[in-house]
Amino acid sequence: MRGVSWRTALFELLIVVIGILIAFRVDEWKDARAEEREVTASLVRLADDFVANRLLCETLSTEVRVNQDAVWHVYTSLQEGHVIDDDTEKFERGVVNADFIPQIPISTLGYREMIATGLLRSLKDIDLAVELGLLETELEDSRVQIPYYRLGPAALAAELRDVVDFNYAGSPDQPGVRFDFANLKDNRRIRNLYFETVDSHGDVAYHLTRICDLVDRISARLERYQARPDELPRRDQ
Repeated sequence: MRGVSWRTALFELLIVVIGILIAFRVDEWKDARAEEREVTASLVRLADDFVANRLLCETLSTEVRVNQDAVWHVYTSLQEGHVIDDDTEKFERGVVNADFIPQIPISTLGYREMIATGLLRSLKDIDLAVELGLLETELEDSRVQIPYYRLGPAALAAELRDVVDFNYAGSPDQPGVRFDFANLKDNRRIRNLYFETVDSHGDVAYHLTRICDLVDRISARLERYQARPDELPRRDQ
């Protein structure tokens, strides 16, 4: 039996090496495709979350703005010595909701899941990843600051309970209040606490505006992705 020539052996070895390399490339391609599908699915879930986030922003922004305006109305009325524009409805709202300082329950669960699974690094849209991180930072800042903003309004609410009568005007959905305006305007502590409360409502509105602006920008990028599911957004889009 003749021995195998070195050329034949080298050729067979080369075939084996090429086969192994091709197999590696195929595995890498499969892994990349699987990761891309996971990223796509994560972005779809993220987009669904941000539909809810935008609705929450719209509702909460309206409530915060209305209450901020009402608290300012009470403060200026007490400073002027009469109910501005005779708007007793707004004045009562500013008394009832003086301590309405809400948390901002925007969801970033999808973003945290992408970090935990390592999928965030696979995003082709760098700006989207950056803005998701900024949103998480803004939310954490609001969680730290809002309990501090509640201190003045909480003290004001406690003070108001001693000088006004809270009631429901026919149903639990219609809280009202009876008060002697002269007693309120002559109470220096209440006037000063309203000064602090105006600041607190303004600070919450500031946080909410920054957060909801980010929610809108992120939602817009996610909507553009959903409109073109075969192409992830790029930095220059």
